[in-house]
Amino acid sequence: MTRSAFLKIWQSEFPRDILAEPAAFPCACPVGDYSPGMPAKFLLFVLVSIPALWAWETVTPEDPYPDLLAERRLYPDVRALWQEGPFPERTFIFWLPHKVATSEDLESQRLHFSLADNPFMRSRIVWELGECKNRQALSVLEEQLARETDLKVVRDILNTFHRFGAEVEIPNLQTFLQQSDWYLRRAAVRVGASAGLLDCAALQAFTTDPQPHVAIAAWKALVDCEPPKLAAVWQQPLTGNDAQLIGIALQGLARSPDRAELNDTVTHLATAQSPAVRGQVAKFAIQPGEFGEQLLRTLSQDANSAIRALAADAGGRLSSDAALEVVLALLVHDPERDVRLAASKSLGFFNVPVARDALMNLTGDPESARVRRAAADALMKHSRDAVDTLCGAFIDDDNEHRRFHCFRILRAIQSAQYGSQLAARLPKESGETLAALIDTVRLADYRKAKDALLAHTETDDAATQIALLKAISALQFTEGLSWARDHAVSMDNATDVRVTALHTLGALRDPDCAATIMAIFKQCNLDDTTSGATRAAAAWAASRLPETSNALRTRMLNHVRRPVLKSPEGPMFDMAIARVACTFALIDLAKAEHGNAALSARKAIAQLRVDHKAPDAAKMQIGLVENLYGYQAQQYWDNGPVTLTDFPVSRYTFSLQRLRKLGQR
Repeated sequence: MTRSAFLKIWQSEFPRDILAEPAAFPCACPVGDYSPGMPAKFLLFVLVSIPALWAWETVTPEDPYPDLLAERRLYPDVRALWQEGPFPERTFIFWLPHKVATSEDLESQRLHFSLADNPFMRSRIVWELGECKNRQALSVLEEQLARETDLKVVRDILNTFHRFGAEVEIPNLQTFLQQSDWYLRRAAVRVGASAGLLDCAALQAFTTDPQPHVAIAAWKALVDCEPPKLAAVWQQPLTGNDAQLIGIALQGLARSPDRAELNDTVTHLATAQSPAVRGQVAKFAIQPGEFGEQLLRTLSQDANSAIRALAADAGGRLSSDAALEVVLALLVHDPERDVRLAASKSLGFFNVPVARDALMNLTGDPESARVRRAAADALMKHSRDAVDTLCGAFIDDDNEHRRFHCFRILRAIQSAQYGSQLAARLPKESGETLAALIDTVRLADYRKAKDALLAHTETDDAATQIALLKAISALQFTEGLSWARDHAVSMDNATDVRVTALHTLGALRDPDCAATIMAIFKQCNLDDTTSGATRAAAAWAASRLPETSNALRTRMLNHVRRPVLKSPEGPMFDMAIARVACTFALIDLAKAEHGNAALSARKAIAQLRVDHKAPDAAKMQIGLVENLYGYQAQQYWDNGPVTLTDFPVSRYTFSLQRLRKLGQR
């Protein structure tokens, strides 16, 4: 590396506003307080240059990997999730991001393979490359397979190839197939079939393997073979007593064009003494056609309710008039709940009026909530217009269960033509039915229902409160602001209610809500680890306000700066959702030019990425988890992928060059 290149990176790494405020960058934290200016810049330059000079010898002008000066990663874009806000069903906005492999990562794994003497470590690298799920990562595994000596690592590589159905080259596949280790033989059979390296004749040879697991793997692989005729191959397992092999044979037979040759054998299996065998017939042998309908009738009258349930499930796959007749008979007359449940699910595949009428009648089933919900879910698979009309006719039905599911269905299909009729039901409903109705009115965007909606603000039901808060937010009813403030501040409310109330305050963007949000941050003490979701929602609400005070921004920054909290059991980590949400909120405020929010946002990002204040044990976990969130925050700050200039110069930056140099030695 030339000095001019280093200075260029230095100038891009540390913009002028960071140099003017050393506390914004973690490397300056141990120095203490001093005024901005030239001495501060010089001291900061010295602190950061020491690790850079340490790595100077490892980077030469002819180095083929100059981009590895920074560990570049692409993390999932969380902007869309952040903008939607913290609804209760998705309180944890952020999840630990997974790495997306780059060419630098793959080169690093090649080096790790060559340096890892422990087979366990090489197996770990195989797993990491398998998670990349791309052709480049599989090519690294192909190279390792050619020189790998440990059979367990070989097995792991073969299983990785099979898991992703990769078309790979394995020159020594025959050697693996002849190994005494049956785990390795099974892995070789699987990957040979999935990669197209073994034909049907070769797979048939392994169906007689003395190890049953290898034989079963070969039988399963034969299912995907497509020769002109294969019915004779399945004769042997069909005449045996192994239910698993019979099921595999029935799957293969279903794909064979000459399967009619074994109809008599399958008919005999449908009346076999073993319920497991009859169950396999119900799962795999009922196929479209006259013979499949005959099997369906036979199995729908089986004495075992589990077999009848499987037959009802198979009827949906046939989708014929004869199958509809059998499924309706099971739905109406069968005394077992599980059979009626399977029949209701199958009716979702019959888009005809008689099926819709039967399902609508089932939504009012007085005995089973599971059957009612399954019937409603099956109705949603039918034609939207037909379901919309049908549900509209039952809005005022006497059965509360049926009304509840009508509201659910209308909400799911986003029907907007029954606004007045739904609003008229608001004073008459209660409990979960009222909550479902409010959600339906909200999605129908029926603003004339404002008075009827706000009349329910005295309810104590948490589900209704959440639905009402969402409606106030979506329909922009400012008259509900004071009620939302009360529910956000009240410590007596459930966390889901407080989170939704804070979302409502942020969505309405009322400047007077800043004091309420500040009060919530004061309520949620830093030492209270149970308040993470509430603090995250408060941060999101603050990011939506047109104006914020310096005290509120400082409060959010303080939440980011303390990753480890005190508790009676000892130090423990704060909830990541609170720290990350505060960071993203500060970034939003910085983009909206709220006072000195830009400086606070930079401090928060730096704090997430490198935490010098955590104890040694905590620092390790912070580095594994919080630093990833720090990269996401940097990505959000830049509105794009992480680039070279986003990363500080550090010893860890040059770890790959160190590995390369060690490998050359």
